[in-house]
Amino acid sequence: MKRTKTLSFLILFLILSSSCADTSVPGGSDFSHQSDTAYEEQGNKAPDTEGGDFRVTCFDVGKGDSFLVSSKDFDLLIDCGYKDNAEEILSGLRNNTDGILDLMIISHFDKDHVGGASKIIKNYPVERIISTYKTNSDKRTEKFFDAMKKRGLKNEVPSSDINIDGGDLSILIIPPKISDYPDSDDNNSSLIVKVSSPRGSMLFTGDAEDYRLSEVLGRDDLDCDVLKVPSHGREFESVNELLDITTPEMAVITSSIEEPASDDILEELTQKEIDIYDTKDYGSFEIVFDEEGIREKDIDH
Repeated sequence: MKRTKTLSFLILFLILSSSCADTSVPGGSDFSHQSDTAYEEQGNKAPDTEGGDFRVTCFDVGKGDSFLVSSKDFDLLIDCGYKDNAEEILSGLRNNTDGILDLMIISHFDKDHVGGASKIIKNYPVERIISTYKTNSDKRTEKFFDAMKKRGLKNEVPSSDINIDGGDLSILIIPPKISDYPDSDDNNSSLIVKVSSPRGSMLFTGDAEDYRLSEVLGRDDLDCDVLKVPSHGREFESVNELLDITTPEMAVITSSIEEPASDDILEELTQKEIDIYDTKDYGSFEIVFDEEGIREKDIDH
């Protein structure tokens, strides 16, 4: 009798253990067969993303870009900073998403935009990736493509505008018009991205310089509440015109103490009474879009 009870307990234990051994990723994608690297923990969507609300985490990655756009229905990462920034960005993903990233956009292939991408792809499930055309074959770029291949992901390179429905978010991606610029090909190949909801909008310009900006200055759909100033606040002839057509209330600059924004750009923003938020001064911070309005919010560390 004692032996029978022991055997029954063993069978029950094995059944329960088997039922708990599900290695699938939330959202229906099973990445367990694609890499020996396991995802460490699930995401934890912050509670203040209801209705048309969304937040943009502006990561302090020095003179580089990385932005996490988080809403109730959709999570988007625009650029991934340098290699050494990947852990902070991964922490932001775990704290602000539901355990899966709906979309990653690489605006262009400079190391301060694509550097952390391979580690993020290896350690967090990504549903879709969109980038500009490949402009170089350096180590960070190749690691990005290798990581995608190992995860079974496809890189999408648009040749015309893409509109993405992100639930309460509308995402417009504007690709470069040509595939070989005569000057600063890396920077001028930048994708330009506008994220909008009933609460407001933000325009991301990558490192676009004069040639690239001239392609979009005639558009009538670039007005925004918040502008990510192109190319870390460097001075270009077309930036003043960009400010005139976008009419932002706030400007985000990604710069560093060693490579700060141009004094001329800062003066133009100040003259137009545009509030300036520079990662050099603020570190990582959030821009919140909700029923209370649009505002900067410090991140609790």
